[in-house]
Amino acid sequence: GVDVTVVDAKSYFTIGGTWQYAWAGRVDTEKTTWDLSKCGAQFPGVSMLLDTDVASLDMEGKKVVLGDGTALGYDHLVLSPGVVGDPSSVPGMADTLDMYSHDSIERQRSDVHDIVAKARAGETQTLLVAIGAVPYKCPVAPFEAAFIADDVLRRAGVRDKVDIVVTAPVAWPLPDPARAVFTRLFEEKNVRFIPEKAIASVEDGAVAKFADGDSMTCSKIWSVYPQRAPDFVKATRTCNTRGFVPVDIATNGVEGKDGVYCVGDCCGIA
Repeated sequence: GVDVTVVDAKSYFTIGGTWQYAWAGRVDTEKTTWDLSKCGAQFPGVSMLLDTDVASLDMEGKKVVLGDGTALGYDHLVLSPGVVGDPSSVPGMADTLDMYSHDSIERQRSDVHDIVAKARAGETQTLLVAIGAVPYKCPVAPFEAAFIADDVLRRAGVRDKVDIVVTAPVAWPLPDPARAVFTRLFEEKNVRFIPEKAIASVEDGAVAKFADGDSMTCSKIWSVYPQRAPDFVKATRTCNTRGFVPVDIATNGVEGKDGVYCVGDCCGIA
């Protein structure tokens, strides 16, 4: 027989694409998570360790060490840890909102309400969505956030008082065929996209400074933090210089590690 164990640091499943609908007021935040403890019956014979952190990986000894010190042996290991946002390479970015955190929903809702209130009081506002580095998971998400913010502000009757800007460190972070569609949407929604604008630092959580010497004073900054593999994966020294795990494109096997596979956003496929 085959024994399968799933280890998850959370006790719930969530889809990041639903979070923007929560801060926009379209759905309740509670509707963006699903209780994993209710999934057990659908996976007979699978042991699920929820709310369980992984402290380290011993790939030579074929063991996973949990946060409480327990060691789990394995014959085959499938890594699906996702990525973590790491703003440390951009001084001051940690003071801005992390768009890729479920915990940011309430802050985004508060940011939008603050922008609306100040715009109604006659103050011109600037919302900056700053992409810190590429690659990053769900490349369309920063643009979706900008477009949904546009909708919320239009419904509030203050769109003409708010400048919505998206910056990226590259010419275009999405597949080329999508560019024409998004260019049209930028024009329709009056969202400014500034390519090849690498954010270098943030001062006081509100002044974005760019690598080319330009700066932008903002009312709110929503950031895509530079992303990489979690610490326990990084410590195995299997990551490439960008912080992702190189895998075989046909099998998702981790290079040089027998019986170890990596799937999802943590992968680095050349």
